[in-house]
Amino acid sequence: MLNNAYKLLNIPINASSDEIREAYRKKVKQCHPDKFQNPEKQKLAQAELIRLNLAYEEALHICSENNSGFGLLTQTDAINYANKLIKSNNYIGALKQLHRSETRNDEWYNLQGNIFMGMRNFEAAHDSFRDAVKIAPNNNTYRKNALDAALAIKKQNKLPYKIIKFVKNFLTTKTIN
Repeated sequence: MLNNAYKLLNIPINASSDEIREAYRKKVKQCHPDKFQNPEKQKLAQAELIRLNLAYEEALHICSENNSGFGLLTQTDAINYANKLIKSNNYIGALKQLHRSETRNDEWYNLQGNIFMGMRNFEAAHDSFRDAVKIAPNNNTYRKNALDAALAIKKQNKLPYKIIKFVKNFLTTKTIN
């Protein structure tokens, strides 16, 4: 879900609230129902506008959560706190702590990628690892991590994995109700 809002708005996961608003406005201008005369196209545009509104709200909420809390940390402290939370499989807490960092370098993006891998959000992990590779192109660990994420994405798109995912989602919703 986290990645979907950012993907729909076509913004990076660490986008600021201003970047989120700008991307949202740009997307709304492209698909506003008033732009279309055809009733069918207006209906499709309205559905897209609803999706954009939900994505916008989710992205702003996540951004405000990441920027609130106990304030910014040095990158070293944020990475250390995140690593402690990863050891207890608290990936969401680790991601929140990591996003409190004042600065971001290749190590930061690599750790974010590892957190997303733990969350099984392979596309976001791949994006993070690629950011780490852009900063440190000669680091083979970052390259290997990006490749592993790309392979996980490919595997995730195969039919057996989709069936397993569907069954897990189905069972999860049944136990909640």
